[in-house]
Amino acid sequence: MAEVRNRLAREMHDGAGGTLVSVLAAIESGTPAREMVADSLREALDEMRFALHALDQPDDSLLGALALARSRLAT
Repeated sequence: MAEVRNRLAREMHDGAGGTLVSVLAAIESGTPAREMVADSLREALDEMRFALHALDQPDDSLLGALALARSRLAT
């Protein structure tokens, strides 16, 4: 469980965290383009969703793995 937590923390830090820091820097440096902020925030949300989906543990069956892949690809 500790390994999973560490992996999740790294993914959140490197992915969504980096994107949010970039957006914050753009906002603090002036008036960034609204589209850039929206795109960056969408990217951060996608990174968070990906990290949370990584916590899903499919059962050992092919059907379970396919169902998990389908739910991830649906969005």
